[in-house]
Amino acid sequence: MGRLVVVFEDPRVCVECGGRVVYNGDGELVCERCGMVYGVAYDTPLYERKGSRLGSEVAHYFPEKLLTVSCRWERLLAETCIRRLQLPFDVTLTALNVLRKLRREGKYITKQWILAAIYAACKAYGLSPSIVELKKQILGKTRTPKLYAKIIEAMKHVKTRPINFRREAMKHVERICAALSLKPETFHVAYEIVKKYKGYINPKSLAAAAVYIASLLTMECRIGEAKVAEAAGVCEVSLRTWFYKIVKQLTIE
Repeated sequence: MGRLVVVFEDPRVCVECGGRVVYNGDGELVCERCGMVYGVAYDTPLYERKGSRLGSEVAHYFPEKLLTVSCRWERLLAETCIRRLQLPFDVTLTALNVLRKLRREGKYITKQWILAAIYAACKAYGLSPSIVELKKQILGKTRTPKLYAKIIEAMKHVKTRPINFRREAMKHVERICAALSLKPETFHVAYEIVKKYKGYINPKSLAAAAVYIASLLTMECRIGEAKVAEAAGVCEVSLRTWFYKIVKQLTIE
């Protein structure tokens, strides 16, 4: 049975020479400049870590906290929480439990489900992670269709209230209008657009698109989509995409 020894405080800079600490081919953490060894990544051969040809899964352990993962998706989730995001152990364990419940429900696990499980676990402990940062760390891209629907589904498996995406979008509308110093009429029109839209999307994207549509309807011509996207914290592509979808659904001319 393979055993994964994780260095929780993974050094990135050598304390001796200031060089970069990397993994070598033998599974060790070493300084690429002076060769100083900081720890062992794996203590079993590669063929043992990957499992046998019979298909039995190898359990990897985090011995410092007795955390067990039994498949590559669980291992990716644990390493993302601990190494990349540096989340508390309880949050990591909750995210693993959410992922296992989703698997038992028959969900085909992908990186989007891992992101949704981590986000739901963070919310359960009162943390507010950035979805953009989670996308960069897990998916490596920012455009992910139907991601928010997966987050809503994952939130059902933690002891917290599900996200009211429309209420969150209204908060973002207020923040964007205040940042751009828009007139009250624009705010009220954007507010009504958010109330009438039917569907689940990222609250920031919905708020950005609603504010941009409202600015066009109220002849607030001094702002463009670039300024709205920057104030909302979304990309212009996302803003344009949801702009056309909302206009089409609400038949706005």
